[in-house]
Amino acid sequence: MNKTTKYIFSLSGVFGGVAVIALILIILLLSDSFNYRSVYIVNPEFESKNLCLDEVEILHSLEKKGLLTTPDQYANNIASYYNTFVAFLTILFVIFSFLSYFSIKNISKKEIETNVELALKDMLRDSITFRETVLNSVYGKFEENFVNTEDFSNEIRNIEIQLEKIKISRGIEDNGAEESAEEVE
Repeated sequence: MNKTTKYIFSLSGVFGGVAVIALILIILLLSDSFNYRSVYIVNPEFESKNLCLDEVEILHSLEKKGLLTTPDQYANNIASYYNTFVAFLTILFVIFSFLSYFSIKNISKKEIETNVELALKDMLRDSITFRETVLNSVYGKFEENFVNTEDFSNEIRNIEIQLEKIKISRGIEDNGAEESAEEVE
């Protein structure tokens, strides 16, 4: 692989990576995943004896609005967020693994084909025994499938002999027919 091809592959990889990152950022910004609000954690061991009724009502209204959570709810929310994040990263990993596998496979296949072609050219150019081996095997396959000149000339001679025999036999028949026609007159 030459330097220009490597440069083009590297450049296309960088542009592809930037495009994927930009797409992910746009999706994250358009979704409501960054719509944060302050959440206060309630301490269940806190004694509410010193709170007045209004403060208790405010706490209950904050809890109903989702702004006030217990430590268990808060931990559950954080765990579900990170589970979703890990699932998203796993999906990205699988997608990039498949894409890179097929990309590397195609590039390797092309490079192997060019290397084999160059190696065969060098072998054919440099190695007389390799050339003879290849030519003998090809010539053997050619002889099996096609008639050689000796067999062909023998076949032509056989056909000519048979034609002569047919002409001779017809000539005798034709002469016999002419003689019988003369006798009839």
